[in-house]
Amino acid sequence: MSTDALPLVPANFIEDLAVLPILESALACLCTELDRSPGGIPCFCSVVPGDQVAMDFCDCSDADKGCGMAWVRLDQSFVGSSVFNSIYSRTALNVARCVPLLSHRVQMGVTRCMAGMDSEGNPPSDIDQHEAARIQMGDYAAMVRALNCCFPYDKRREFLFERYLPMGPQGNCVGGYCFFTIRLVQ
Repeated sequence: MSTDALPLVPANFIEDLAVLPILESALACLCTELDRSPGGIPCFCSVVPGDQVAMDFCDCSDADKGCGMAWVRLDQSFVGSSVFNSIYSRTALNVARCVPLLSHRVQMGVTRCMAGMDSEGNPPSDIDQHEAARIQMGDYAAMVRALNCCFPYDKRREFLFERYLPMGPQGNCVGGYCFFTIRLVQ
């Protein structure tokens, strides 16, 4: 019997209808808002798996495809509204049997290439450094706009912007990411 005829996914699979739509929605909002960032739309804009993101798409070799990468990924899921709000979490655990309060912590990030050392080993100029910071802050502002536009207040779905963290430079790649927690009432 040929394995070509076998389905890749069993017929009785059940898609995630809670978290993946949030990730996809956040990504669509981010990629739309990055069009208004000084860095423009990056060449890579995707939902990614895992607990770390490799900065594999910072190459600026093709200016027509954009520079850098943007991503959204699930960081963690838990019962309650916030890992930092233990009183509410304990209350949520008590009522979770009847009305589950699920929260998901999501990472959203953007990295771009920046000028590195020149052929003589000199570091990037102050102008190059300032330009990289300008693009990084434009990307940060795009993340904030994306979250505010994508997740308006809703009693069944609320989000909390937690923090923004810069990353890099690693090689010639620099940027940052933010975490936000979104609470879902089932």
